[in-house]
Amino acid sequence: MATTFERFDRDKQLADREKLFSLCFPESVLTDSGKRERYQWQFRDFPHHHEGNSSYEYAALEEGAVVGYYAALPYRYRVNGKVLTCGMVCDVMTHPEKRGNGIFKNIGTFATRHLRESGVHFTSGYPIRKQVIPGHLRAGWKIGFDLPLFVSLLKSNHVLRKIHLSLLSPLINVVLDILNKVSGWIWKNHIPSYQTEFQDLSDASLVQVSDFARQWEKDRPFCLTKDIEFLSWRLGKRDAVYRVALLKKNGVTVGASLLRIMVFYGIPAVVMLDYMLLTEHIKASPRFLSDIKCMARSGKGEAVVVMLSNHWSRQYRLKMAGFLKSPFGFKFISKKLNYQMNENHFLDEQNWHLTWLDSDRF
Repeated sequence: MATTFERFDRDKQLADREKLFSLCFPESVLTDSGKRERYQWQFRDFPHHHEGNSSYEYAALEEGAVVGYYAALPYRYRVNGKVLTCGMVCDVMTHPEKRGNGIFKNIGTFATRHLRESGVHFTSGYPIRKQVIPGHLRAGWKIGFDLPLFVSLLKSNHVLRKIHLSLLSPLINVVLDILNKVSGWIWKNHIPSYQTEFQDLSDASLVQVSDFARQWEKDRPFCLTKDIEFLSWRLGKRDAVYRVALLKKNGVTVGASLLRIMVFYGIPAVVMLDYMLLTEHIKASPRFLSDIKCMARSGKGEAVVVMLSNHWSRQYRLKMAGFLKSPFGFKFISKKLNYQMNENHFLDEQNWHLTWLDSDRF
């Protein structure tokens, strides 16, 4: 059966896409109306259009039915002082019954060819499932580096319940409580001249983060442009609870983190979507992280989770603040389209500062 590839037709193919989404992501708890709301937010409401497009979407068809889907959002990055458009690829899907027939590779080739013709400079992707990486590589993508998940456990209730060891929770929780309180006390006293301010998400708090990000990005070779329009959209998911953490010294903001309060794979957690510190204040990172952990404990969170490269985990001294590298993680992959740079330099993890904010997750 012949497979054809074309630009996704939102008016005619949206219902097919919703069915495909349910097949490919059976863990999703979205209702039909929830899927449409998510689609509207993600692919039609994106604030930074590129060549008139709020997003780029593609479909693989067999006998008129959608059996594959591929999309990219035109994120803006500052790369060596220039603003470039990145096609942040997301929601890549192949019908479960059609896998192994080359649809993934072929729709990726078709989509990235069109993105190149549309003037997009490069693509980005954050796969966590190893089985999708060969299809990306066959379509010309390159692997950059690992983006591990780092976790600081605050309580053990849900973790031990998953492995049927709940009886150990009270003892483990006492140990964790002592360790986290002692660590917080040490950093608060070792680095006393900083204060952390927590704010609920609002227009005013996003303006503060955006203003700080403009100052922070001056020291970053490659980084996402975090203007107020992007942040308002990115943190605009329905029913999501976000908070802003600002690290201050003498009343001046020197660090910022965007937090989501959520159930993370069955565990009540604080997920750090973004984490930034000015270079001259990176030494205060353990203090900032300890304050975030303290806030999470007060809200009955059982873990704090962040995705960072190994390079930035060392720079931010995560281990010293009680974060351990988990067995799970993503990879950063990319394909250059309309941008010339030595491949090794372009994919060097020391040049990139990537967090969950750079993806579409959470």
